[in-house]
Amino acid sequence: VRPNSTVTFKRTSRTNSRLPSTPVTAACGRSDMSGAKRAGLTTVFFLGVSFTGPSPSFLELQVADLDAGYSRYRQAADRLFAGDTQDTAPLRMASSQIFASLDQHYTSLQHDLHGRLETANRHERQALFLTMGLSLTGLLLSFVIAVAFTYRTFSAVRKLQKATHRIAAGEFSYQPKIQPGDELGDLAEDFRRMAVRLKELEQLSLEASPLTRLPGNIAIEQVIEKRLREGEFALCYADLDSFKSYGDRYGYAKGSEMIRLAGEIIHDAVKANAGSDAFVGHIGGDDFVIVLDSARVVPVCEAVIKAFDAEVPNHYTPEDLARGGIQGPDRYGVERFFPLMTISIAAIISSPGEFSSSTELARTAAEIKDFVKEKPGSNYLVSRQRREPRC
Repeated sequence: VRPNSTVTFKRTSRTNSRLPSTPVTAACGRSDMSGAKRAGLTTVFFLGVSFTGPSPSFLELQVADLDAGYSRYRQAADRLFAGDTQDTAPLRMASSQIFASLDQHYTSLQHDLHGRLETANRHERQALFLTMGLSLTGLLLSFVIAVAFTYRTFSAVRKLQKATHRIAAGEFSYQPKIQPGDELGDLAEDFRRMAVRLKELEQLSLEASPLTRLPGNIAIEQVIEKRLREGEFALCYADLDSFKSYGDRYGYAKGSEMIRLAGEIIHDAVKANAGSDAFVGHIGGDDFVIVLDSARVVPVCEAVIKAFDAEVPNHYTPEDLARGGIQGPDRYGVERFFPLMTISIAAIISSPGEFSSSTELARTAAEIKDFVKEKPGSNYLVSRQRREPRC
């Protein structure tokens, strides 16, 4: 090939199938690069020869070089065997170039394979490091969360245990101080409500009647004031009739027994007919208070009267039962006849805003009770107008 000459390679039936179908031009020496660029071609120098074409790959250039070397070798061999020349140097040179091209091609393939393996190994190492990093991070994060959760749980359990001991010891105002938001927080709130309720029960028990075990005046006042703020309700004032004459005749112990029995009868009747929201209190002596829903007044009053009248005859002597009562002095010393004990109940329906305080309501109920006691036997009266009783 002479300098500044142009050689064009085209694919033939003897060339490798991997060669591009577009002719590739090889030029020795300098070439017009600007023209190649304007034509959309790329010039590549390979083994001292510049190839201009549509951006061939390095592998395609090596194959083209092998094809060109094999063509030169065949031409030299044809001239030698045809007797046109006796010089074997061109044949040896062509074969040397073919072997050199094969070695270079093999080396290129080895280098390319090595590069690909290195890239794959590098990606594998990166993926391994990334996986290990993520795994260690997740493990560390899980450990931290587990430690925090365990610490919080055990801390809350210790606080609840301490609160249990303190509340059991009677310190009902103790607060476990556990943050709300989960089951332990809800349990702590239940402990707090339980402590408040136990404190209320303690206060009620401290001032409750030792005879009937029913709440006393402080609890009665608190319940009435609360119901006055909430809306309509009923207040029942119950009193035993002819109780003093019974105590004078049968003694203090029998009188106390009748008061305790009356408290049990009222409590059981309210529990059976008015539900758990109703309240029974013992003012003192033979006076009792019932606070309940207005709709349950009549069933409760009738149940109390029925049970009390059925129990009273069991506590009199046959002689007094035969006479129908007791003959004896009253509180003024005047001799008179007292019938068997009965019970009188005055019930007031309190509407919102009708009474300003528990004291006013209790005073009105006492006035109605005096009106009911004037009637013989056990009776109850339900009033919806204060100071104006209505049968």
